[in-house]
Amino acid sequence: MGKNNRLKQLIIAAELAAVMGVLSQLIIPLGPIPLTLQTIFIGLLASLRPVGEGIKTVGIYLLLGLIGIPVFAGFHSGLLSLIGPTGGYLFGFLIYVIVTGLFLKWCGNGRWQLYVANLLGASVQLLLGAACLMIYQQTTIQQAFLIGVLPFIFVGILKVVFVCELACYLIRRYEIKAL
Repeated sequence: MGKNNRLKQLIIAAELAAVMGVLSQLIIPLGPIPLTLQTIFIGLLASLRPVGEGIKTVGIYLLLGLIGIPVFAGFHSGLLSLIGPTGGYLFGFLIYVIVTGLFLKWCGNGRWQLYVANLLGASVQLLLGAACLMIYQQTTIQQAFLIGVLPFIFVGILKVVFVCELACYLIRRYEIKAL
């Protein structure tokens, strides 16, 4: 891979990270963990782009937030955002991209594969977030589930359906090959 191609991929990942930062500001407050539109972006990123590009994009997004650029929900940034109650969900975006992307790489990007891959990715991301929330707030597993998982299940399923149907449309419309 040439130097120009690597630079081009890095620029695209940075642009996608900026879009993710904008979508993270579209918030529905649900207690300590807000509901944002960036999870729809993560699902589309994982469904339509290679795993490496997804990792770069989310990595840049997390790095931008870490160095103080307010890209996290509610215009937050900094180390406290990454180690606080939302930190597990933020790092979970990396896991979502990896799990979903690898599943699609191995199994193809048909409709049922998109659904399974996104359900797996979203579930792992949500569970990682709840596990970190449990540690951060020193709660029980049940309390972490009630605070960090349950409020997001129904909306999460709706997001997965939206992501998968949009991804199916885009794959057909633009003849996107399996990752």
